[in-house]
Amino acid sequence: MDFSDIAVPLLRLPTAPFHEHHIVAAIRQMLGVWSDDSDAPLRTEQDEAGNLIIRYEGSLEGPWLCLTAHLDHPAMGYVEHLTPQDLLFERLGGVPVDFSRDAPVRVHSIDDRHPPLMGRVTAYLEDALFAGESRPAFRIQLQDSADQVAAGSFAVWDLPDVAIKKGQLRATACDDIAGVAVALTVLAKMIEESASARLSILLTRAEETGFGGMLDITQSDHLDRDAVYVNIECSSCLSGAPLGQGPVIRVGDKRWLFDPALTAALVQAAEGDESAERIPCQRRLMDGGTCEATVLSRAGVPTAAVALPLANYHNQGHKAVRREAINLNDAEHLVRLLTRLARGGAARLQDARVDRLGQDLERRHRIQSPRLRETAPSLPQTPGDQSR
Repeated sequence: MDFSDIAVPLLRLPTAPFHEHHIVAAIRQMLGVWSDDSDAPLRTEQDEAGNLIIRYEGSLEGPWLCLTAHLDHPAMGYVEHLTPQDLLFERLGGVPVDFSRDAPVRVHSIDDRHPPLMGRVTAYLEDALFAGESRPAFRIQLQDSADQVAAGSFAVWDLPDVAIKKGQLRATACDDIAGVAVALTVLAKMIEESASARLSILLTRAEETGFGGMLDITQSDHLDRDAVYVNIECSSCLSGAPLGQGPVIRVGDKRWLFDPALTAALVQAAEGDESAERIPCQRRLMDGGTCEATVLSRAGVPTAAVALPLANYHNQGHKAVRREAINLNDAEHLVRLLTRLARGGAARLQDARVDRLGQDLERRHRIQSPRLRETAPSLPQTPGDQSR
């Protein structure tokens, strides 16, 4: 099973902060099939906030390697009816405003209480009132009566279906469902190989509204503080990482720098050796925004981050709302890199003996230190100088 086999069905499902139910149900069904078709040491749990935690426990000893991604994408959540067809929806995350007026939307519900309903945005309200609190919102007019729209309903852009064209995968919510699909593809590889890896996957909710799910788990007992974390994101190519030149190994984001030793270990894994070919990658800061790796890192756990370069970030096209796009080769290279990490185990990422940079610096020191001492200039001694 390859990346597109997993990604395309998931990308066809609607999702939003606090409304990730369709994606979660599809993943649970997928994992159930994988468990039934194999003897994989696989188990799944859900914490109180609804974050999904998947564990593949092979025979490898040492800390877990945990891949993280988020299940939501910017969208709009139902608030109230203004008229039978005119509804108010709160802005959930970085929904683009510039081209929103008259943009088509589809209204879904988390429990399928109504079929998708078609409508359009008629206005953006910067300071709508919700129970006395001022928050941004959209007015949406539906084509038909919306009697069944209620709490749990949410709106997403009505854009063309998922498509693969000219090596790009285009969909409404690549960020971060493509990241979720990368993690699940690595898991599928472990199952197919009956690997000895200890791999876990943490899929969080409500990242787009301010890291809701990740903040919750980092303050709970569900966070494995001995694990090594690698956060997977889709990040704007405008931060200097073009599509098609490989996935990004992130040095940091807009507000934080990630574990330098783990980052170096990822770079080293991508470079390969005599037994493993080089995997194309880019090394970038990616400072267009802040990601969940910052939350994990500040929680005190070893954290690195990777990203797929993303076009039309958060559906912001040049002149209209557009599908996001990633490069398929970038995604497949990222799967290869993370699969290589999983096979080697998290402990290897923290092993100083395989730190090529450290070894290179030590070698340079050994070569130059004697010469530095032999050629150190003699300075005239001044009164009070105690040097020898």
